[in-house]
Amino acid sequence: MYIKDQRYPRVHGVFSFSKEFFNIKAIVEDIHFKDGDRSWRYGDGLIINFITEAYVDARPSNKFYAYGFSKISGVSQSVLVCHNGVFYLKNDDIPIKIDLDSENQKSYYDIKIPWKKIEPFNILMDQILGINIRYSSLNDDGSTTYLKLVEDDDFESESVDEKRYLPLELLLSDKSETQFSLMLENNLVSASETSVKIRVFSNKKQEMMLTTQIIGFPQGKLKKLINLNEGLQDFLIQFAVPNQSGSYILEVELGKEKHSQEFYRLIPEELSNLETFIRQLENKAETPLEKSSYYGLSYKLLDLKKNLEEFNPRDKISTIKEKIDEINLLYARQEKYGHLYIKGKIRTAFKSPDDGSLQIYSLLLPENFDPEKNYDLILCLHGSGVDEVGFLNSFLSYKEAFGENIIYAAPRGRDLSDYYIGQTEKDIIDLLKNIKEMFKISKTFILGFSMGGYGAWRLAFNHSELFNGAIINSGPIKAPFTDNTDIDIKSLNNEAKNIPYLVMHGTEDRAINFIAIKKFVDQLKKQEYAIEFKVFDGAGHGNFDPKNVIKEWIKNIK
Repeated sequence: MYIKDQRYPRVHGVFSFSKEFFNIKAIVEDIHFKDGDRSWRYGDGLIINFITEAYVDARPSNKFYAYGFSKISGVSQSVLVCHNGVFYLKNDDIPIKIDLDSENQKSYYDIKIPWKKIEPFNILMDQILGINIRYSSLNDDGSTTYLKLVEDDDFESESVDEKRYLPLELLLSDKSETQFSLMLENNLVSASETSVKIRVFSNKKQEMMLTTQIIGFPQGKLKKLINLNEGLQDFLIQFAVPNQSGSYILEVELGKEKHSQEFYRLIPEELSNLETFIRQLENKAETPLEKSSYYGLSYKLLDLKKNLEEFNPRDKISTIKEKIDEINLLYARQEKYGHLYIKGKIRTAFKSPDDGSLQIYSLLLPENFDPEKNYDLILCLHGSGVDEVGFLNSFLSYKEAFGENIIYAAPRGRDLSDYYIGQTEKDIIDLLKNIKEMFKISKTFILGFSMGGYGAWRLAFNHSELFNGAIINSGPIKAPFTDNTDIDIKSLNNEAKNIPYLVMHGTEDRAINFIAIKKFVDQLKKQEYAIEFKVFDGAGHGNFDPKNVIKEWIKNIK
C-alpha cells in the first residue's frame, strides 16, 4: 500500500495475516504528530474500515467495522468507532503500538487485529477481506488533511452505510498447518434439525476423526472419520436440535483443534402466544401506567419481529437472545404488577398523537421506585449516531452521587442524527406530557451531550416553561446540515431567561469549537441569563467527568 496526495502527509503500509491476526504496519511521514481526543478523526491518526462482506469486484458493502488508531496524551489507543452503521465510540483493546520519530518526521504504526474483532469474517470461509484506510493530519490553521486508500465520500458518513474498499484475497500457504472452521446453516434455528458446514484446510492427505456435539444434548453428538486431500475441503453435517427455546453451543473437534458456535433455538408457537397476550392488554389498559405498559410491550414485540426478519444467518444471536429474555421478563412483570415500571432500566415507547407511531425512549428508575412518590426528572438527549440506551447507561454512576430521588428519561428520536429538530422536537414535548401523567414529577431538567447539547439548547429556548434548568455538555449552537436561521440557537434566545443554565466544555474539543461556545455564553451573560460556564482545561469532546459539577449545580436550584 502507498498513499500519496502531496509532499506531506504520506503513508506507506504493508498487510499480512496469521491464524490469529490481521497485521498492518504503516509508516507515516508528516510535518508534525499532534495527539489528543479523537485524533483518529481530526488528526493525527488512522481510521480503518474492515469490510466483512467483501467482493472481488469491490461493489460497496454495508457490513463493516471502523476502528480508530491514534495517540491520546502520549498513549497509543484503539477505538471502535462504528459497526455496520451503529456508532459506538468506545475504547478497545486491539494490540497497537505507535512510535514517533519527530526528528525525521515519521510515525510507525504496528496494528494487530484479532480475527474475533471483525467477526463473522473468517479466513477459511470468506477469504476476501475489504479494507479502506484514512489518515487524518491536523494542520496548523485547525483544518484537517485527509488521505484515503480508496476514495469514498461516505467513508465516515452517519447517513450512508455503503462503504468502498480494496478487496484483499487471503490465501493460505501450502506450508500452513491443518486447520478448520465451521459455519451453521443459520445461527437462529426454528426447525427440529439444521446443518453445519465445516471447511478444512489440510497440508497433506490424511484421515482424521470429526466430532460434532451440542453441549448438554446427547442426541446431538456425531462422530465421523473423514479423508482429507491437500487444500480446502467442505463437509456438510446434519444434526438434531433440542425442542426447547434457548441458546445452545455446537462444538466441533477435528484432531487436536476444537471450535464452537452459539445458536438459538426458537419455537415459533411461543412467539405467537406472546403476541396474543399483548394484544389482549390493549382492551384492559385504562390508567396512564397501563397504557404505557401496553405500548412498551407492543414496541418490544415489533422490535423483536423486525430483528427476526432482518436476521442474517451468520449474525451473533446475542441480540435476539437478549430481546427474547427481556420480553419474557416484562411479560412476567406485567402479569405480577399490572405494569412494567418497577425499578431499574427499561426501554419502552409512547404513542405519538400526531401519526400514531410508537416512539422509543428509555427510563432509569430508582431501585426502590414507588409511583405514588414525587421525583425529579432529568431528560437526557444523546449524541449523534448513537442511541439512547448507551447514553442512559452512563447515568448509572450518577445514581449513587445524585441519590434515589431522580428519574432519568432518554428519547431515541426519529433519527439518530436529526438534532432534535422538527417532529422529534414535538415528540419530546409529547414524551414529557406522558411521563408527567405516569409519574409524580417535581422538577424537570433537560441535559444533552454533543448533538444532544444542541437539543438541550433548542428545547430550553423554545419551551423554557417546561423545565427548571438546562445542562449542556459539549454541545454546539448550530446544526451542521443546514444554514436556516431558525436552526441557529443564537436566533432563539430572547424568551428563555426564566431558567438557569449549566454549560460544560473542554478547551481542546476538536468536534465543537470551544471559542465559539465561550463567545455565545458571554453573550448570554450580557443578556442577563442565569448561566454557569464550567471549563475543563485540556479536555476534548466530552472526555471528562461532569458528575460532581452537575450534582452541585442541581443542588442549588430552588
